[in-house]
Amino acid sequence: MIYPKVFNFEDCIDRYLDMLSRADVWDTDVKELSYNHIQYMLSELSSMNPKSTKAHRWLGFVQAVLVMQGITTVDIERDVTRSAFMFCTGEE
Repeated sequence: MIYPKVFNFEDCIDRYLDMLSRADVWDTDVKELSYNHIQYMLSELSSMNPKSTKAHRWLGFVQAVLVMQGITTVDIERDVTRSAFMFCTGEE
């Protein structure tokens, strides 16, 4: 399957919110891994500076949970979001 690339931080957040909206709510005893917490993190991310290391850590955490839940894969996320992170870090 071909996935559209995202070219900025906001597109990443929107993409994950869309993925989350289509996913089944999952149960967990760990609050930080819960559906609601990931939803909260994405909401908070939208107001962060996309070049901040905190925003990158949070987005990486969200990606990891989405991978753990089988919603996406590491390979897909690497390929789809690489250009957005290169833009944020100033890499070519």
